[in-house]
Amino acid sequence: MQNDTSIIRISVIVPCFNEEEGIAQLSTKLNTAFHRLREKQAYKIELVFVDDGSSDSTAALLGEFFDGKEIPAKIIRHATNQGIGAAQRTAFQAVTGDYVVTMDSDCTYDPIEIPNMFSLIESGADVVVASPYHPEGRVWNVPRYRLFLSQNLSRIYNWVLEANLYTYTSLFRVYRREVIEKVSFSADGFLSTAEILVNAISAGFKIQEYPVQLCLRRYGISKIKIAQVILEHIKFISRLLLERTNILKRSCCYGTEN
Repeated sequence: MQNDTSIIRISVIVPCFNEEEGIAQLSTKLNTAFHRLREKQAYKIELVFVDDGSSDSTAALLGEFFDGKEIPAKIIRHATNQGIGAAQRTAFQAVTGDYVVTMDSDCTYDPIEIPNMFSLIESGADVVVASPYHPEGRVWNVPRYRLFLSQNLSRIYNWVLEANLYTYTSLFRVYRREVIEKVSFSADGFLSTAEILVNAISAGFKIQEYPVQLCLRRYGISKIKIAQVILEHIKFISRLLLERTNILKRSCCYGTEN
């Protein structure tokens, strides 16, 4: 029997670290999103969870809410906490979908937006980024330091890359499979979200932003360590600037020789 080419295969990746309080909410919101997605077209959906070394009951609850259900779920566990970037690398190797969604386990971005984001992929984008800092996006009850960090990082990345995006740090995205196969990244932590996007831009992939609302999480605590994340971004941006300077120097040298 031949495969039905009309069925679109989507893999949804959800990294988790000590998220026991929010697993029930995650299950409810994902089921709602997938029901809406399937109203539009025939989609074959798989879930890929990476329990990134949780010390609470996250792994057990993932099994309780998602294992053996209608939508197939892979639950992969890291023995120790390695970071959200490492969790994405593990999940990227496990997915089977033609399109890949990455999202936060705390639902600070509502997965109900997946169908709308996916429509932009169908319109020609290679990567769709959920963007709360887009003029049509919104933030609700989010600490000012987080807004300051994300918005100013975006300005710096745009200057370095000569790009025009509002959000580089959002994990909530939709990728064509080709992107995750061709774009490599080395960061293990939160820097990975920006690194993947920067490298996708450099590789010539088409990026499109979808305005969304970013909300403060209802359950658990944030795992981000601001000082460490800022330092990682500074080092990465410095490396990008050095690479750009070297490229300009080589261009000048070749121009002189010719």
